Formats: sequence, C-alpha cells, structure tokens
Amino acid sequence: MKRKVFLLMGIVTFIPLFLWGLNLMITRGYLGSVMLDIYESDRDASAIFWTDVENP
Repeated sequence: MKRKVFLLMGIVTFIPLFLWGLNLMITRGYLGSVMLDIYESDRDASAIFWTDVENP
C-alpha cells in the first residue's frame, strides 16, 4: 500500500514540474525559434507538423 501511495505522490508532483519545465524551455527559446514564434504570436501549433515546400 505504501508503494502505491509513493507512486501516486511521485506522479502528482512530477506532472506539474514537467509542465513547468516545458513552459520554461519554450518561453526561453530552448526548443527552437519556431516554437518560440508560435508561443509569442498565438498561432496554431499544428504549423509545426506541416512541411510545405514550394515547388519552382
């Protein structure tokens, strides 16, 4: 029973810390200029996954 309680406590504390760290990495530009631009301009994040290349 103690093991389950510790596991639950670990999960409950890990998730907010992970999200906080991810937010810091995005806002400080550690994940690249594209992510920082999307964060600052409130664009749709689906733009990350599109790789449109204009053909000549």
